[in-house]
Amino acid sequence: MWKDLFAPARQGSCLYCRQTTLTIAPSASEVGICDVCSYALRHAWQRSQGERIAALVPKVARTYVLVPRLPKGRVETDLSAYEFLTDLDGNLPYMEWAAKEGSRTVPEWLESAVGITTWQATLRSCYLGYSGSADFSEVVLAWAWGKSLVSRRSTQDRFRFTKFALLLGVPTPDAGFYLGIKVAFEALLWRLEMQPDANKMCVVMRELAMNYLRTKNLVPCSSSSDDEDPASMSDAFRASMTTDELTVASFLVKSVDEARRAKAILPATMAQEAVENGDGQEQGEEDGAEDLQPEDDKTEIPAGFARPPRGLVR
Repeated sequence: MWKDLFAPARQGSCLYCRQTTLTIAPSASEVGICDVCSYALRHAWQRSQGERIAALVPKVARTYVLVPRLPKGRVETDLSAYEFLTDLDGNLPYMEWAAKEGSRTVPEWLESAVGITTWQATLRSCYLGYSGSADFSEVVLAWAWGKSLVSRRSTQDRFRFTKFALLLGVPTPDAGFYLGIKVAFEALLWRLEMQPDANKMCVVMRELAMNYLRTKNLVPCSSSSDDEDPASMSDAFRASMTTDELTVASFLVKSVDEARRAKAILPATMAQEAVENGDGQEQGEEDGAEDLQPEDDKTEIPAGFARPPRGLVR
């Protein structure tokens, strides 16, 4: 039979779709099943046997987070060099969908659950697909992050860094999901190769850099001391930062300033839009109605008139 599998194929017709361009083994009859129908039948058979995991949630249910680490001396475009934060079982950290109403943001969750500090401005959308548990999930990349002083002592023993080779090494339902993430991460590396300055992939903020961000109120502090002067220590911390860390710090300060500026402009913009949409027109007419009335408004209104008649202006 193995000889038939590798023998030249010939044309035939499909039993289901009636296509005449079917290629079948020479030992078979002129009638067979084409590849498209074969896949469809296999799908239906596995589903009837309960062998396929059906997607039960049509909306995004989970948010996975890629926290990368690049060993010193390795090239940024080398996929095999990257390590990613996982739990002790080798699973990527995830939370319930971050954009869900009432849920915590990704930086808040990482701070409390993982002991990692990141920022909304340094999160990048990476992948969207079904996880091994059949939950429609999004994956975001935390391309700049640092260790947290608040909760890292209680969480550092529950997480480790793992390479893609180990994530894909075990044949589990999650392996297919991780394979999609790997391809998406490779696409981000290609962007990095095309535009190195605009597509940072992994900037780990060291302790001195995190201390500098604390002086700028961009990182939560575990405690405050009256003896410490943040302004005087800021220059010392900044002098010890690398070029990438300085770039991230400047980017975060700029993002915070833009957010504050937008928050200050928002009330004025909403008021202006309300005026343009006519929301204040009715109120303005009521407020200025008295000024538009003539002095003899209190005169008797003739029958059939809504207001006192006005004389001609000479």
